[in-house]
Amino acid sequence: MHLTEAEVARLKVAALRINHYGFRDAAMVSCAFRHGLRVRELVDLLWTDVDFEAGKLHVRRVKGSAPSTHMLQGDELRALRRLKRAQQPPSPFIFTTIGSVANVAYAPCSSWNGRRRLKRGGRRRGAASRSSCWPGSGAGAVIRTGRRREC
Repeated sequence: MHLTEAEVARLKVAALRINHYGFRDAAMVSCAFRHGLRVRELVDLLWTDVDFEAGKLHVRRVKGSAPSTHMLQGDELRALRRLKRAQQPPSPFIFTTIGSVANVAYAPCSSWNGRRRLKRGGRRRGAASRSSCWPGSGAGAVIRTGRRREC
């Protein structure tokens, strides 16, 4: 079972309410849903992978899949431009978090951190907390029914 656009919209609203990184988290949810990205592919995205002029996103796939190019919609382009402007100091990675190693102001999100960000929005809507529940394993049903399901 996969999430519907309405369910993803609710996850994005929940992400926006969480903390001051809510906009970044909502952009992660949107990007993962629209382009079918695995968490590792999502957190590995670089600014050089985004062609703002042509509205394209180049994705380096993991697990032996072929790289692909995806068209970006207007709201995605606006969100990415906003993230890029807000990223001070600039990082080569799109989705960053505050780093604590070697005085790095912003470090790329790890797979663990990315998975946690995606799950957090689901927990706000009553979804199960195990990472295997995102995006499959019936998380959509949990959001629709409001009942918690053990994975």
